[in-house]
Amino acid sequence: MMPLVWIYWIVSLTIVTYASAYTVKKYRDWGYAALTAFYTIYLGASQILASRAINFDLGFWQFYAPAAVFIYPFIAQAIDMINEVYGRKRTHLTIVIAFHTENCNSSFLA
Repeated sequence: MMPLVWIYWIVSLTIVTYASAYTVKKYRDWGYAALTAFYTIYLGASQILASRAINFDLGFWQFYAPAAVFIYPFIAQAIDMINEVYGRKRTHLTIVIAFHTENCNSSFLA
């Protein structure tokens, strides 16, 4: 069962990478908004999953880690694409937007 999770993770990361690259290339003006939305959604999901520990069974090695480690490559890929295509200022703006969104959501839910 566990190898299916790894295959699903690799395939989904590949699909998201290609879809993001296509969006940025085809619709450059909309690409920033899309990548910022992806980054914010991934960051929110990682905050939710961070409290859940899961067992990583690699077949030859087992360990426990927060479930958010599955989401981190998506977060890193989104912010890296923003930095590469749109520059440092927009990357900082994206981080501020995500931070503000997370703070608003947490205070709203509390």
